[in-house]
Amino acid sequence: MDSTVAFHHLRGTLRADAAFSAAGGLVSLLGFAPIDSVLGIGNRPVVAATGVGLLVFAALVLAVAGREPRGLLRGTLAISTADIAWVAATAAVLVAADLDQAAAPILGGVALVVAGFAVSQLRSRSGASRFADLDSPVPERVHVERRFAAPASDVWPLLTDHDLYGRLAPNLSRVEVLSGQGAGMQRRCYDTLGRGWNETCTLWDEGRQFAVDVDTSDYPYPLQAMRGRWAVEPDGDRSTVTMDFELVPRPGVLGGVFVAAMLVAFKPVVRRILRGWERELTAAHAAA
Repeated sequence: MDSTVAFHHLRGTLRADAAFSAAGGLVSLLGFAPIDSVLGIGNRPVVAATGVGLLVFAALVLAVAGREPRGLLRGTLAISTADIAWVAATAAVLVAADLDQAAAPILGGVALVVAGFAVSQLRSRSGASRFADLDSPVPERVHVERRFAAPASDVWPLLTDHDLYGRLAPNLSRVEVLSGQGAGMQRRCYDTLGRGWNETCTLWDEGRQFAVDVDTSDYPYPLQAMRGRWAVEPDGDRSTVTMDFELVPRPGVLGGVFVAAMLVAFKPVVRRILRGWERELTAAHAAA
């Protein structure tokens, strides 16, 4: 497995582990009665403490998933060790405790899932450890594409209409070009709460693609780096538009939780922009 692919697979497995742990924590905190009726634990404080512990564990796992390669590898070893300890503790409980008949399959099933996370994480960690530069961040990536029933020459003006982009993006209120055009162009984006940040164009291939780097010094979200690229590929009288984003979270729980949520929520945002461009094209063709 390629080391970069292994890093992304490792992060995905860690986030699945965090989601499973968070779900278990919420169920433990909010669903004592049904849990007790099935497992026969009869000790609400123990169940509640387990729920809190699982939620804290989930937050820590997300923080590890957002770390730079060296910290990610170290953190994964600790997370996998904790998973293995959970499996061992479950085995001890199944052997020593006098549980209801329904409890053993449920606890055993949970332990098998946790064991699967540990094995998958350690395998991905082994592949990722061959990465050459462990001190440079491996960015998270979001990729979305869509085919348009229009030539690239018609689509490119939409991609480079910054004002239109600000109106179509549901996470933005407006986009203003501050200076320049092409490579070196600077624009300022504002979110729906009025918070703004600057972006600088680092790549401009007229009619084909452009890219911007986000100045995260005043970025309102916990990212230490972000880059976006917009491209259109001609395909006869049709074209394919792609949008690619690279994200590096800030270290810590907040950055890890944010980027995990963003990876889920950002694709629908991008697809809405693509649909907006498609509506603009349809309206332009109807008016022609």
